[in-house]
Amino acid sequence: MEHLKPWFQIALPVVISINIFFLSFIALIAFAESSLTLEHQRIISVSINTITLGLMTSFLSILFGTFFAVLTTYYDFPLKKIISIALVLPITFPLYVYAFIFVGGLEYSGGIATWIRSFDIEIGSPRNILSGAIIFSLCVYPYIYLFTKSRLSNISFSIFLASKSLGNSNVRTIFKVILPLVKPAIIAGAILAFFEVIADFGGVKVLQIQTLTTEIYTTWYGLQDFIGGARLSIVLFVIAMAVLILEKVSQNQKSLSLNSADKIIPIKSRYAIFQTILSIVFLLIALVGPLVQLLAWIDISNFLSSLRTAYLANSLVLGVICAFIILIFGLLISMGYKLAASSSLIYQFSLIGYAVPGTVIAVGLMLVLDSFFGMSITLFGITGLIVCLVIRFLPIGYRYFSTALDQIPKNNTHVLALHNLKPWSAFKSGYLGFLKRPFMFGFLFITIECMKEQPATILLRPSGFETLSTQVYNFTTEGQWELAANPSLVLVIISTLLAIILVTESKQNK
Repeated sequence: MEHLKPWFQIALPVVISINIFFLSFIALIAFAESSLTLEHQRIISVSINTITLGLMTSFLSILFGTFFAVLTTYYDFPLKKIISIALVLPITFPLYVYAFIFVGGLEYSGGIATWIRSFDIEIGSPRNILSGAIIFSLCVYPYIYLFTKSRLSNISFSIFLASKSLGNSNVRTIFKVILPLVKPAIIAGAILAFFEVIADFGGVKVLQIQTLTTEIYTTWYGLQDFIGGARLSIVLFVIAMAVLILEKVSQNQKSLSLNSADKIIPIKSRYAIFQTILSIVFLLIALVGPLVQLLAWIDISNFLSSLRTAYLANSLVLGVICAFIILIFGLLISMGYKLAASSSLIYQFSLIGYAVPGTVIAVGLMLVLDSFFGMSITLFGITGLIVCLVIRFLPIGYRYFSTALDQIPKNNTHVLALHNLKPWSAFKSGYLGFLKRPFMFGFLFITIECMKEQPATILLRPSGFETLSTQVYNFTTEGQWELAANPSLVLVIISTLLAIILVTESKQNK
């Protein structure tokens, strides 16, 4: 199709540049010599911590997310609509914010720990892998909840009734028939939860869990060993790629999808009340408790003044600029990819950024520029950080547009090809209408993701450039929970508004 060729030609240099960056980074690590010798036992230890924390969090998130997805899809109980939306909201807390809220509340002098001790009950320190996995899972389980609930809504209730007619109970039907059909959605959500955890820096720092991200930062800045830090980042890169490959393999299994009959399983009133109580108790722990603790730390006068600081402005400007660039490149690549059958591997490799933690990309940019040009990327000021965030979140922009393009009837593109329209005319008449909504929602989502990104921002920010996420890091490092609450609440409020918009809009589109 001639009208797509210019898109392919413009996108290809962007794709090749990103590929060159990743390949150069890997090659430099393979042949460069480190000024210090990192202990293999230490590398193995932090790698095991990283994988263990990620897997434990994913497992607990699957339990929470799948349970409530089934509960709110197939059962009716009081307050169901409100609870269904509220179950999404813990994801609006950045992981590092969620971590310091629980640590600040559960440490010996914290408000929650003090209240629990009033009942002569002693609790241990939350600074360990098990506690970290529980805390993180309460924040990231909505990935599984949203993906699974969406998939369940597309499965015909007649399948459920057919299983019941064969003598299976409700629970047996759910476990033996329904859940296998939504396994791809559960896995996809679990993979996202895993990536969030292994990419986190501020949260594990507060929890005092030694992971690859904290070790990279220590090696890079504490020991001034750039090659050593880069090699550690490659370990993180390999872990991310291994998980991504496993996801691809698992997603090759086809699942059945039919039109929903929009019915529910009848249950007795006392069980319905129990389901409501259970959901409320869970939300008190996962949403209400952290929010109340955050608000308890807020000084209203300081909070209002913090809205006028440069931190919020810097975060917004950074997020908006990155979102705009990402969506432009995402549109170019998604349009060009339709003609990229012979270059599909090159395209796919350039879109692994979201699976790669921001720490790895930041370290990679530092190393590549220093090795080839003898300069630091920090010399470019905010531009270096923007480049890092664009590479990191480009797959999100691509995914928004590619999903929309897949929904365009093939007849439409064939008609455009037959009329031999010029590229811009063909785009306006055949594609633009399908891409307006993805652009709007992609812009909102990516802006927030860039504002929340912490490790890459800490590593690449220009001197004196502070954002909401770096302010949270600065205060939590010193254990100043009250001061960290101000920028944290701003991030939570912005993220909550986005979540409400997305959930409301998705319900209207069903």
